[in-house]
Amino acid sequence: MDLSTIDTVLQWTKIWLGLFFCSRAASSVLSKTYRELDEPQKGYWSASLVSNLHACYVFMLAAKALRETPSFLTTTNFHLSTPASLECSMCLLGYMASDLLFVLWYNKKWSGMVATLTHHIFVLICWSLFITGKNGQIFALVCALCEASTPFVNCRWFLDKFSMKNSPLYVANGLAMFFSFFACRVVGFLWMGTRLFAQREGFAALPIHISILFLLSFGVGTMLQLFWFSKIAKGMMKALGYGGKPVKKVS
Repeated sequence: MDLSTIDTVLQWTKIWLGLFFCSRAASSVLSKTYRELDEPQKGYWSASLVSNLHACYVFMLAAKALRETPSFLTTTNFHLSTPASLECSMCLLGYMASDLLFVLWYNKKWSGMVATLTHHIFVLICWSLFITGKNGQIFALVCALCEASTPFVNCRWFLDKFSMKNSPLYVANGLAMFFSFFACRVVGFLWMGTRLFAQREGFAALPIHISILFLLSFGVGTMLQLFWFSKIAKGMMKALGYGGKPVKKVS
């Protein structure tokens, strides 16, 4: 990775870090609910707000890159890249680097820390390879589009903190979270497997250690998406009255 690319990634990292601390300052003034949270939850609150901003922005960058070069979706060229696709990749990499700092700082004080830490580490590895080799950009772009489900995941946590778990909005958001996560992250990752097969010739030309890292990252990423989706599905079934422990009748 050349110095200009590293500088761009670091600039994005600084932007996302700055937004995190700005959200903490603003939330402490504007939200009574935020002020009532403990320190780890305040950190999670701000990280979730930044996560939503990143999700929207990187989704737009990915959509822009695909609109400019629709052949990304059909090409068998593993090495196809454009300035727009690389910009999207660097933005996402900068965000993951910033969020990783908070995952490490709060550690097990945040739920699901091990899965999140694993996810972030493999994203850092994989996206560094994408950017350095200027390849695999369709996978980077589709993963950026997968961020469309992120605001619904974060909104579920916010609605919980606002004591709105019994509201119609909570149910509607849960359904949106379920279907968006399935469409983007389950179907999306399985579709990427078909594109990897279609681009196997270019992929096979990579150095063996690069191809192993990429396959490992893709495999771990897919398993994490399926793991998180299973938790979402179980939560939705429970909310709809299915899957819970049967109530014993008292005679």
